[in-house]
Amino acid sequence: MFNAYHKWLGIASQDQPPNHYRLLGIDLYESDSDVIDGAADRQMSFIRQYQSGPHAEAAARILNELAIARLCLLKPVTKEAYDENLRRTLSAAEPTLPMFGGMRIGSRFGRPTKRSPVGIVVGGILGLVCVVVGWIFLANGKPNRQEVPKHQASVVAAPVQKPAPTKATDANAALSQPVAAVHRPPSSPPPDLKPGLLRVVYNGKEFEQKIHARIDPEIHTNFGLGPAAPGLPDDNYCIRWSGLVRVATTRKYTFQFDHDDGGRMWMDGKQVVDNWNDGVHHDRLELELTAGDHPIKLEYFEGGSFGGINLWWESDAFSLEIVPEKNFYHAVESEKEFAPLSE
Repeated sequence: MFNAYHKWLGIASQDQPPNHYRLLGIDLYESDSDVIDGAADRQMSFIRQYQSGPHAEAAARILNELAIARLCLLKPVTKEAYDENLRRTLSAAEPTLPMFGGMRIGSRFGRPTKRSPVGIVVGGILGLVCVVVGWIFLANGKPNRQEVPKHQASVVAAPVQKPAPTKATDANAALSQPVAAVHRPPSSPPPDLKPGLLRVVYNGKEFEQKIHARIDPEIHTNFGLGPAAPGLPDDNYCIRWSGLVRVATTRKYTFQFDHDDGGRMWMDGKQVVDNWNDGVHHDRLELELTAGDHPIKLEYFEGGSFGGINLWWESDAFSLEIVPEKNFYHAVESEKEFAPLSE
């Protein structure tokens, strides 16, 4: 069975699924945003060469995971939450062995291995070797740089790019035909509308019990290994966003809906995405929207491990971007059913 993580990125099976840092090939808890951004660019540039090959689906999945990792680690709030969960997970079985460069001997990118006397002896020998190498370094100056592995040498850092569009590979491809929308003339927000979408979080996969409600300015978040809201478990919850998306010009808009795990989407009352399955998904669809306000609803569930959801769009007038908060509204009346709302 083809293992893309191992074949392309050198990530061994015991380190899979990789945490964000292992996936990007950087040190655990790296705090330099330039290092994180550059690593994401390098990894994504390398993986894109496989987009048109026999393993295009695996390439699309890893590209999406890289995009999610970059978004999570470049945003201080989500990075802090992700790091806290990762530390808690790794510390549960972390052996007490010598530390070098922020990583324990006997661990692989933060994944602890079994503790043994042999490991302790090896750790001591490695420590002695480090001392000797350090003394030689000081005595003779900076050593020559080692040759870069061949598969990495071909990867050239590229400017920051948004996630590359990929062709839908599941049943959702049938939904990619333009959907006609009812014409609504553009206008300023009437008194009964407020900015943002109403977000309601539920326990379970089928909206069994409402736990938390608030207003979200946009659909652009990564939950990492943690819960989406206070009082929720780390896994097995679902979320529903509802409101209006406002467009200024009548034209075709291409939406990119990234979600881990399941996701569904409605526009003008018509379901345009139905991908209620575990795993990372990357749905693209083209909608023809008239200028004005259009009812929109998104549903999402988190089954296990990492979680996140992002809604992008583009047209012939602008490049791919997260749908901006200025384009989302909701009816004030809709808040009453879920009051009180949380911050």
